[in-house]
Amino acid sequence: MELTIDKLGRVVIPKKVREHLHLHPGARLRLREQGEGFYLEALHEDPPLEERGGVLVIGAEPEVRLTADEVADVLSRERDGRLRP
Repeated sequence: MELTIDKLGRVVIPKKVREHLHLHPGARLRLREQGEGFYLEALHEDPPLEERGGVLVIGAEPEVRLTADEVADVLSRERDGRLRP
């Protein structure tokens, strides 16, 4: 796969690669030089665990914030889809 570096030194990681590696905006990467090239590694950090009401829950921020109306709409559409053959 060939990529091009822009004027500011940036390289775009193709969407299929980002999706396959679960890379999202703000994802951290490690760059290691190897001989005449380099290796780019995704740094997947475990989400923080928090205790709430005596139960451990993932304390990570949601990727998308929805209003109560949006959640109800999504649930309604999902339920309708399951009821139809």
